[in-house]
Amino acid sequence: MGKRIATFDWQSTPLGDPSKWQANLITALGIMLENKFPMYIAWGQNLIQFYNDAYIELLGDKHPKALGSTPSVTWSELWEEISPLFERVFNGENVRFDDHPMTINYNGRLVQRYFNFTYCPIRNADGTVGGVLDTVIDTTSDVLNKKALSRNEEKFRILLEAAPMPFLSMDKNWVVDYINPSALALMKMEIEELIGYTIWEVFPKLRGSVFEEAYHKAMDRGENASIIGYFPDFGRWYQVWAYPFNQGIAVSFIDINESKRLEQKLNEAIIVRDDFLSISSHELNTPLTSLKIQSQLLKRDIMSGNPKAFEEARIRRFSEHTEKQVSRLTRLIDDMLDVARIRSGKLTIKKELFDLAQFVKEVVIRMDPHFKVAGLEYPEFKITGCTQVIGEWDSMRIEQVISNLINNAIRYGEGKPIALALECKGNKIIFSVKDHGIGIEKSSMERIFDRFERASEKQQTKGLGLGLYIANQIIAAHNGRIWAESTVGEGSTFYVELPWNPPA
Repeated sequence: MGKRIATFDWQSTPLGDPSKWQANLITALGIMLENKFPMYIAWGQNLIQFYNDAYIELLGDKHPKALGSTPSVTWSELWEEISPLFERVFNGENVRFDDHPMTINYNGRLVQRYFNFTYCPIRNADGTVGGVLDTVIDTTSDVLNKKALSRNEEKFRILLEAAPMPFLSMDKNWVVDYINPSALALMKMEIEELIGYTIWEVFPKLRGSVFEEAYHKAMDRGENASIIGYFPDFGRWYQVWAYPFNQGIAVSFIDINESKRLEQKLNEAIIVRDDFLSISSHELNTPLTSLKIQSQLLKRDIMSGNPKAFEEARIRRFSEHTEKQVSRLTRLIDDMLDVARIRSGKLTIKKELFDLAQFVKEVVIRMDPHFKVAGLEYPEFKITGCTQVIGEWDSMRIEQVISNLINNAIRYGEGKPIALALECKGNKIIFSVKDHGIGIEKSSMERIFDRFERASEKQQTKGLGLGLYIANQIIAAHNGRIWAESTVGEGSTFYVELPWNPPA
């Protein structure tokens, strides 16, 4: 569905150009597409539809026509029933139904199915509701199984034997008297370890847990109970449903560890976002503040008639300072634009034929001011396995990678010499940049190519933490790879491997 959404003609819908979509819609789509539960978004007053892979099963032959359509068309048979729900959500309500019966047109046939679903608002920055997020679980099997149990216990038992949903039942003394094969497979236990024992004997850690509370709600008060919790015996998260019946309670459950992992990733992404906003505001404000101060000082001298305001040396310094700060702002903005291009799949690679070895030398010459500021000589450049490295790559993007790696080596190299190397190995080229500086902690090596991550946590480290992330994406777009090796206190070496087809 991610691919379908990315290639869909949104210009033909009221949503228009995806590059102009609101950030909250983009975020909601990311959450929806990553989720393993069926999820659906209806956006804007027109209720334009999106959904994830898990939701396709609910649509049947309505997929893929439902994408970009509206619920009044896709769910025309339900529209009279569900349209008030959308109105309630756009008024700021959360709507939830458990085991709600609905008659739907599924693959050209009207069928009754049951669903647990929630309609919740997706809010805009100003607090208004921009769209509706629907999370739905088809509980038809559970509902029908409960009805079957009340009619004929033996028939129900036969159905449960083949059911994919893990299920067990306990009598009024908490003794497990039935468990289906799906539950045994999930628990990795033998039936002899459960049948005839109380649930507390088999799983003593259930005592005092949220699961015990749910079981007592069903057993003692005769109420259906649903709970999500972490079970330490298996080290995983589960969603559990407990249902009372005349002989005890029935329990069904699913492993939701993956959903919890995705939830954790979402929370981590929010933290990363907040960190990025903090870093970017600081990094962008620094050159702006410097420019403002310099301009104010010059303006003050001009207004006071100070003749030094127009001295050639001062004007030159002011011009050089302005150019430096504008270059820094440009670099920061370019990095952020590149990240946006990468996320939207618009990072383009325009290949041309050139000599990579000669190109590296030219990049080094263009970086002369960086070496001078750091008090460094030009780096040693060693070429092995060939004399010329003529191939097809995107020169602008490759320069972006090379200059980023060299800049990092200057920044973290503590003023020590830098070495460049280019090795020809069959149909591959390996370019490396080595410094003898502070090095990178092992704990950081896994994430230095992630967005907004920086190899050093020292306060003097500047930048948005995007350079290596962008470099990694550029090299991946060339079907290559990038990696690093490092020892703390001894320095780091970054390697870039590119495919190469030497000219005949």
